[in-house]
Amino acid sequence: MFAASARRAVPRLARGLKTSAPAGGAPPGYKYDYLHGPHMYDLSQMSNRKLKWGLASAGILVAGFGIPIWAVRFSNQKAGVW
Repeated sequence: MFAASARRAVPRLARGLKTSAPAGGAPPGYKYDYLHGPHMYDLSQMSNRKLKWGLASAGILVAGFGIPIWAVRFSNQKAGVW
């Protein structure tokens, strides 16, 4: 009896997801987000591809291994261990 009266006294909480309407689409004459949109990921036609990818890979490896090694050496020098 108490539960039934408590249910009537407490307003019902509605759970749901309300979103706005989706965008109507692109304006007339719109083709791509970027000027180079259709050729952006055409990696087979990239000039000097091996050089660019090699330099990028080497840079990532140097940074990925060099920064932690430098940080350990720096902290050990500050601590007087090295």
